[in-house]
Amino acid sequence: MNKKLLTALALLAVALTSCGTKPSQPPAVSAGDSPPAVSQEPAASQEPQKPTVADGAWELIEADYQAPAQSSRLDNIEIPDYNGMDKDAFYDRAYELGFNSETGPYPVWAESMMLSNIGRYAAYSSNKDCLDPPNYTGRSVFLLDVATGEEKVLLSGTDGHSYYCMNWLDEEHMLCIDEEWNYFLCNVDSGALRLDHPFESSWRPVGFRYSTFVEQVDQELRMVRIERDGTGTVTELARAPIDGEQVKSCAIFDDGSYVCYILQKDMMSFDRYIVLWDTATGQMTEIEPPQMTTGEDNMGAVGVEPWYSWAFAVEFHVADTPEPNGHNELWTYSCDGWEAVDRDHGQVSSVN
Repeated sequence: MNKKLLTALALLAVALTSCGTKPSQPPAVSAGDSPPAVSQEPAASQEPQKPTVADGAWELIEADYQAPAQSSRLDNIEIPDYNGMDKDAFYDRAYELGFNSETGPYPVWAESMMLSNIGRYAAYSSNKDCLDPPNYTGRSVFLLDVATGEEKVLLSGTDGHSYYCMNWLDEEHMLCIDEEWNYFLCNVDSGALRLDHPFESSWRPVGFRYSTFVEQVDQELRMVRIERDGTGTVTELARAPIDGEQVKSCAIFDDGSYVCYILQKDMMSFDRYIVLWDTATGQMTEIEPPQMTTGEDNMGAVGVEPWYSWAFAVEFHVADTPEPNGHNELWTYSCDGWEAVDRDHGQVSSVN
């Protein structure tokens, strides 16, 4: 493997552990009443001429790929005591107050923990601040500064609502949701802002890239952007129908020009399809997967991420016979001309 691919693979390993790739740091947001906002990238000077999907080609990156497990990054994270209670004392008090792990209300010390892209922060759900009536139905989102061990509440369930982590957008902002399917943009310094964008689907958002994300609403994909003006406005950039039941994984180019996703057309089947969405034209193109190194046909795509700014990386699981549990292979897909385009900033004009 050449030096360029070794460097790229190292970066992708970090990206696959946290539902997104490592972005550049945004400007700091002041604490207090200032609403959270995501940094604004400068617009591209002009839209480059797009290559056709027919120009695309696969390249093998790793024949025996082992993606780092998210859980391994969380193994050494310790949750500090809360109001003098450690984990055991919390559960003891919760059970004394009538909490029940089988019938509810359920005591939750820390669950659904998500580490930020670089690893500075860990966010998780807990109701350790909601033990006393009438708050026992609530659940909060806590933020832990891994470097200092300091903890604070981003969204408090003491208002009776339950809040949950969804995904880190960058190192300082994350998307959260409540039990009524309202979105919240949380900033590690200045708290939370409710977004003017109701959650309209039984599926969670399927792909994120900085302040842009893709959500599945029934048999349709919608790409939306959280505006960077602190108003909570969410702008729809593009939408297109999908020929299937559920999108399993999704990746977005920085400029929003292309989206690559893995589609399960029938929930009764394990077949997975790789689709490239040109958001400017609305064209959906199924991509034929590459031939695996073992020559096996019993394989399926399990994940996709942006690869730098000029390709998509797709992870395949191969259920081959030499290995009892099969093995995974990592491939990139790119089109002629993509590598010559600076996609690090801006957006395509058709979706502004």
